[in-house]
Amino acid sequence: PAYLTTTDIRHDLFGFMLTYGDWGFLSRYYPISFMGFLSVQGGTPAGFISKNYLYTGLGVSMYVIGMILFRITNIEKHLFRDFMNNGGDADKYRSPLSTRIFFGDKKVQYMQTKEGSLLLVSGFWGLARHFNYVGDLSMCIGWAVSCYNPTSPFPWLPISYCIYFWLMDCHRCWRDEVRCAKKYKDDWIKYKQIVPYAILPGVW
Repeated sequence: PAYLTTTDIRHDLFGFMLTYGDWGFLSRYYPISFMGFLSVQGGTPAGFISKNYLYTGLGVSMYVIGMILFRITNIEKHLFRDFMNNGGDADKYRSPLSTRIFFGDKKVQYMQTKEGSLLLVSGFWGLARHFNYVGDLSMCIGWAVSCYNPTSPFPWLPISYCIYFWLMDCHRCWRDEVRCAKKYKDDWIKYKQIVPYAILPGVW
């Protein structure tokens, strides 16, 4: 249910961008970038990549951590909004376990907008306004790292996917910022003062 509240579903909708992106572009670019790259290594002098255990372990770890981070950040926001939208009292709300593990069992902090929405300013959402993107960005790097082997060709093709994905997420972040600025107006300016970073805390 948490994924159904993300920007992809609620705001981008299933128009040309997602239709072509999911069925015409990503369905080919994803497998070619990684499986295609790995499959052609059999024709190189070094042969198939089969002994990159360290890089595979690092890559898989990055992917798993990224997936967990993506899920728990979205779940944190989804559970809070669902609780409040169903008449809950913020003073009685308790953050999910995944949030309490990292930030302790603290009272949730949020901002009430004039438009009526509730914006979290604590937990993962106190680190950055789009902190859930960090999980996405980590997962794709993990895939590329898993394709690396010092004795094999440099994985330019998998890295090209990372570049594409980072640009796509940054563009999505910009679209979301523009949409929220129009929706929340002055409240969005106040929110940005409370949570100054867009994606990476301390960087951007």
